[in-house]
Amino acid sequence: MSIMVTGGYGLVGSAAVRLLAQKGEEVVVYDIVARDAEFLRGIDGPRVKSVIGDTLDLPRLIDVMTDHQVEVVVHTAAPVSTDIAAKGRPYQTIRENIETVLNCAEAARLAKVRRFIHVGSGAVYGGGSEPANEETPLSPSGGAYGVSKAAGDMIVGMYGTHYGYVTEYVATRIVFVYGPGRAEEATYVGPLVAAALRSHEVAIPRGGDYRAEFTHTYDVARGLYLLAKAPRLQHAVYNIGTGRQYTLWEVADEIARQVPGTRVNVGPGLPEGRTIRRPLDIRRIAEELGYRPEYDLQAGVSSVKRWLTTGEF
Repeated sequence: MSIMVTGGYGLVGSAAVRLLAQKGEEVVVYDIVARDAEFLRGIDGPRVKSVIGDTLDLPRLIDVMTDHQVEVVVHTAAPVSTDIAAKGRPYQTIRENIETVLNCAEAARLAKVRRFIHVGSGAVYGGGSEPANEETPLSPSGGAYGVSKAAGDMIVGMYGTHYGYVTEYVATRIVFVYGPGRAEEATYVGPLVAAALRSHEVAIPRGGDYRAEFTHTYDVARGLYLLAKAPRLQHAVYNIGTGRQYTLWEVADEIARQVPGTRVNVGPGLPEGRTIRRPLDIRRIAEELGYRPEYDLQAGVSSVKRWLTTGEF
C-alpha cells in the first residue's frame, strides 16, 4: 500500500514527499512534469516511485491509484496555485482548479482509496483580523483563485457526505507557504531572500503594513503526514498553519539580519490588490493530532537561505 502525492514536485508536494519517504512510507509522486532529482535529492530509492500524469486526466489517475495500490491520496496539485497567478485568468483558474479536484476525488472513489486529503487554501475565509476556525463561513478572497479553492472544498465535502463509506474525504486549508525547493515560487519570503542574496536589497515599494501567516513547507508537510497516518479522523476539515502573522516590514528586517549588508527599502501600506487575510485557528489539528508548528520566521528564513546558498534542505 502506498501514499500518492499529486503535484509531488511542487513547493508543498515535494516537502510532503520528502517527509513521507523519510518516515519510511511507500510514495507515488504524480506530477505533470518529469522527475526532478534536485528537489527530491537524498530520498531516491525503491520507496519513491515517480509517475508522469495530468490531474485533468481521470482515466490515468484511476489507473495509477489502482496499479500502485494507493491507500491515501494527498492532493497538492493546483494548475493555478496563487491569487497573483490567477489575475486576468478567471475562466482558466476556476475551470482547471475545480476540474483537478473533481478528477482526483472521483478517481479516489473509483479506486477505493481509503483516505483523500485535499490541500486547499485559507483564502476561502476572506479578509479580516479575527482567527478563522474550520466552522467559519466561507467568504473567499483573491477573486477567481479564492472562489476556485472554496468550490474545491465544497466538492470534497460533497464526496465525503455521499461517498464517505468508500473513501474518507478531508479538506485542509493552508496559507502563504514558503520553504526550500521551489523557494522563489513562494509568496514574498522565498523571492525576497533570493533578492537579498543577489543584490543585497529588499525592495517593496508599497506593502510594509501587509500581514500574512507565512507557513513553512515542513510544517505543512508534518500536518499532512499526521492526517495521512491517523487511524481515524474526527472531522472533515483541518487548518494547517502557525496562528501567527508577520508584517512585510518584519520579514524584510529578518532577512536583512541574516544577510548582512542588505538594504531594506519597504514602503508603507498594502500591496496593490491585496487584502489582509484572517489568521488560522489551528487548535483542531493541534488538539486532535498533536500538530505543532516548528518554524518561526527566523528559522524559516534561515532554511530558505541555506537552500539557496548551499542546496541543503
